[in-house]
Amino acid sequence: MDREPEELQFLGLFGIYKESLKIIFSWPKIFTKITLSLILPLTFILLAHIQLCDLLFSKIIKNQLLLDPISSEWISLLLFEASYLVFLIIFSLLCTSTVVYSIASIYTTKEVTFKKAITVFPKVRKSLMATFLWGLSFIVLHNFKGTQAMNKSKALIEGKERVAYAISLKLIVADILIQYGFDMMVVYGEKLGLGSRIVRFLLLMLLILFGLVVQSVFYFVCKSYHNERIDKSLLADHF
Repeated sequence: MDREPEELQFLGLFGIYKESLKIIFSWPKIFTKITLSLILPLTFILLAHIQLCDLLFSKIIKNQLLLDPISSEWISLLLFEASYLVFLIIFSLLCTSTVVYSIASIYTTKEVTFKKAITVFPKVRKSLMATFLWGLSFIVLHNFKGTQAMNKSKALIEGKERVAYAISLKLIVADILIQYGFDMMVVYGEKLGLGSRIVRFLLLMLLILFGLVVQSVFYFVCKSYHNERIDKSLLADHF
């Protein structure tokens, strides 16, 4: 990296966005593999869920089975939702742990490959299941678990709360706009061509990648703000 980790503390919202884009374009090979192997399936799952749910609900309403909780249509919907949730969790955690580890390796000038990054997930999957996104960096890099990771992440963002809220809000709004647009224009807009569907698919896929990188960079900005260095030995302990 051409930027020392200690300099990250001075980055604001747009500085974090710029740093995130610089990382993505500076290491295209690793992030292309992450995108095609993990984020692409996650994007497909998210958008397919919208369309399939609409089809199932339409069938239920059409057959006037809303008051029958044990109908085959309701059972199919429940099974579909359960399967969707499982795949969503798995790919979300895979994407997050891989991106966090990759960026940590970049900032510590440690060699990073897709194979190395993806092998982090099996070693931290139990802890990941018990923690929200803002605590994931602590799990991947420190092996903290559950409440401990959340408490550490809460303490780390002190002094950077406004940036954290701004990042979260902007990503949520962008996600809603893209998915709502897909819902309105693809599910209900029969006249749309394949090109429009592909554009919306690509937009969501790129947003997911950018969002993961932004949140990972923000973690290191917070560490730098509190004068905490990245311990290279923690990365080495994963292998």
